Amino acid sequence: MIAVVMALIVLLAWGVACALRLRRHEEQSAHQRTVEEALTSFIETSLDLGTLGDALSAAAETAHRAFRTTRVVLFEPAGKEGHWDSWVPGGESLEPVPDAVRGLFSWFKHNPRLIILDEIAAQRYGAMRLPLSTLKERQGIDVLLPLVDRGITLGAVGLALGHRPSERERKLLEDFRVAVTACSANMRLHREAAQKLTLEKEVDLASAVQQAIVPAIAEGSSGKVSWVGHFRPAGQAGSDFWTAYDLGGGRVLVIIGDVVGSGLAGSMVTAVAKSTCDAVMESGSKVDAPSVLSALNRALYRPSRPIHMMCFAALVDGNRGIVQFANGGHQVPYHVSQGDSPLGVLGGGGPILGELPEVRFKESEKPFREGDLLVLYTDGIVEATNASGDTFGDRRLQRVVRSARDLAPAEVRDRILGTLAEFRGDVPPVDDEALVVLTVR
Repeated sequence: MIAVVMALIVLLAWGVACALRLRRHEEQSAHQRTVEEALTSFIETSLDLGTLGDALSAAAETAHRAFRTTRVVLFEPAGKEGHWDSWVPGGESLEPVPDAVRGLFSWFKHNPRLIILDEIAAQRYGAMRLPLSTLKERQGIDVLLPLVDRGITLGAVGLALGHRPSERERKLLEDFRVAVTACSANMRLHREAAQKLTLEKEVDLASAVQQAIVPAIAEGSSGKVSWVGHFRPAGQAGSDFWTAYDLGGGRVLVIIGDVVGSGLAGSMVTAVAKSTCDAVMESGSKVDAPSVLSALNRALYRPSRPIHMMCFAALVDGNRGIVQFANGGHQVPYHVSQGDSPLGVLGGGGPILGELPEVRFKESEKPFREGDLLVLYTDGIVEATNASGDTFGDRRLQRVVRSARDLAPAEVRDRILGTLAEFRGDVPPVDDEALVVLTVR
């Protein structure tokens, strides 16, 4: 009888144990299904997110649902290089990550696995034990999920579970870390793609602006005066420019300029300068070199954010045989005459444009007779370098100009550019180039 009772007791205990194991298995399976459903929902939701902050906020919601966390702390890069912010979604604002802990985020690059903060005595944590301990105490978390993609730490997620996770939970937490990392990396790629697209649009806009600024036809004539021009940007957008206006009666105004700046900003300033020149020409008032530079200076002057430009204006009167000019901090043009001293300059300087609100520019005058040449250029010509680091320089340009005194303007331009290309070789230009050659036939 006793044996039968003992057998029944054993059988009952075994049945209870089996029932408990089955219930525990069902609970674990239900928990795993909950986690898997939460992760699936997170992955689907992540496709519509726009920023890293959105991704981390969605990750916090998933952590609450999947792991029943009591607290989630999110870490993401701050505005300053190497600095990190920490925050709780919908909760209290936290202080930035202290200096003593920042090195941890660099360490994550080589150690991106799940971190259980109750196990930081393990050998793999080494010198990171103190920063990890500090993070645990300050932020109230016991699990840390580094988010690392292609050797870049995108952020981190800290969780307060309130217990040491089981092996099954560790596997689920690691799956969660991988999912959040993939989502964060996707946000980063979207941001980079958007920045690239924006940059390409800016470059396209700058190129379009530049094409509208530089004359579509690079040569022209009025009475005895003829001219040719050249422009080459150092990149896809430039800030140098040249233009020529036929004033009638054999009078031609040539303007060449170099904006201090590059890219879209430089091109937009150049557009303002060209529009100002056009407005002066259409105003009906008397046009001369100093008045054009004064108008440009007023258009560019900004008290708080100065915009600077070097500019030269020359008015050639072929019938009178003179050139009247004014200089706003620009390179001095070369004047090639048919006399005994063939190479000269249109000397005289002046203040750079945009520095002061009102500036008087001095007008100078020189004879400019039949057969004379005028060569205006920006510093991209003389400052061009070759593979050895040598600079093209003024003397090389002077030799070319002197040797071309009997050539037509287009031939002078082509000889200068050919000599420049031969000197430079395969080295691309580092600065914009603008060149105008003008003569009286």
